[in-house]
Amino acid sequence: MNGIYSKLGHLIGIYDLNDDPNGFIFLSISGEEDTKAVVSILKGIRGVGKSIKKDGTLKESPVLDFGDISYKHPETEELTIHTIPMKVFWDNKKKEFKERLFEIGVKNLLHSRGGFFPTNFIGGVASGSDFFNREEKIEEIKKKLRKNNLIISAPRRFGKTSLLFALKVESINNWFPVHIDLERIHSPIDFVAHLDASIKTGNELKRNEIIEKIQRETIDWKRKGDKLFEENQNNQYLLLMDEFSFMLDYFEPGGEVDRFLHWFYLKRKQYDNFHFIIISSIDLKVYVEDKDINSSYFDDLYSVKLDPFDRETGMLFVESLLYAYEVYPKENIAIKIVELTGYLVPFFLQIFTAEVITYYAKHKSITNNDIDKIYTDHLLGPDCRRYMDDFYNHIVRHYGEKRARRAKVILNKLSISDNGCSLNELKSIYKEKPGEIKDLEILLKYLAYDFYIKKEDDHYRFLSHLLREYWKRYQ
Repeated sequence: MNGIYSKLGHLIGIYDLNDDPNGFIFLSISGEEDTKAVVSILKGIRGVGKSIKKDGTLKESPVLDFGDISYKHPETEELTIHTIPMKVFWDNKKKEFKERLFEIGVKNLLHSRGGFFPTNFIGGVASGSDFFNREEKIEEIKKKLRKNNLIISAPRRFGKTSLLFALKVESINNWFPVHIDLERIHSPIDFVAHLDASIKTGNELKRNEIIEKIQRETIDWKRKGDKLFEENQNNQYLLLMDEFSFMLDYFEPGGEVDRFLHWFYLKRKQYDNFHFIIISSIDLKVYVEDKDINSSYFDDLYSVKLDPFDRETGMLFVESLLYAYEVYPKENIAIKIVELTGYLVPFFLQIFTAEVITYYAKHKSITNNDIDKIYTDHLLGPDCRRYMDDFYNHIVRHYGEKRARRAKVILNKLSISDNGCSLNELKSIYKEKPGEIKDLEILLKYLAYDFYIKKEDDHYRFLSHLLREYWKRYQ
């Protein structure tokens, strides 16, 4: 065992409804803990056991010597015992048990999601225990899906794709899940081909063969699409479609977008055995206004918004990441990390915490003063710039060249203005020609959706302090 642990503690077994063990936690006691705190933690753990009784049970046993567990508790054989200092589940300021922190970890083991705490998997699709605390959102989506097709909107790096993959493994109503990455689709026939292939097979090689055959042989994409829906009307499908607006940007300008959207809308209305969840990193309401698209093509889609973490969830997330890497600071640095991050995008918290973990591994200790230094010198330093550049690249890629240049001018001004700018000030910066005021309004809506800016007291200013500091340094 690591030297930070003691042999004395409590073994918590996590069992499913068949009374089979799914995992174990050893809460080590160092002797520094207040007796009342230990009693309160154990009482709180029993409360968690009651809250999960519809899924499983908790069994607690005092342990005098960790080395004795293997023969005194043979049920632990071949299962990982997650060793965690008991004190991390005690809020010393509030004098209370950290119930949510413990319960999230218990549910991860109970549902075989991986580790007790999440790993810091930056930038990829998070799954298992790494997909953190979106259970309420998943339940909301499942409830709304009973009567509606859905569109889930959120900016980049909010975890939309991870949410889609979590929904894919949920087995919602036993519907057959089909995931399609729409960023790879450049035309209506591409859409039909990918949908057909994805329904027929999960094998990537066979799927690509089907796509190529359809693209090569199909003349009328509408007829092929009509046939696809007709042939599959006896089965229930959950279609998970990622980055819808990005796909439309690839279509030929003119009537192709309108023809496709009208056809797709009619198919959704006609075939109720197909259930749709559409993801967009662009605000579709603004996109429809911007591109002059008929908004009625989307009137069957119920909107679900994926928000940033609130303060409590952000704290839990940071603490979980720190404890996953055995960072147990004497000071509550999670509060400082959350305060400096400001707008709690999960991605921001991940890269900040990663720098903290690296610092701790090197120095073996960390304080709140160190957090300030890490924020200034590392998170906003050249090593992390590549992460933040992704947000600027999104503007360049999806706003259009002309708008991207104008966005940069506006954000440059806002980044150095503590009081923000009024709309009239931005008009003078924008230097629009007569009739172009709508373009400025559209741009401001896009920037607000992408959490760059907010409107407050008739002034526009940066929403994210972190993005503002990045912009001042590098753009």
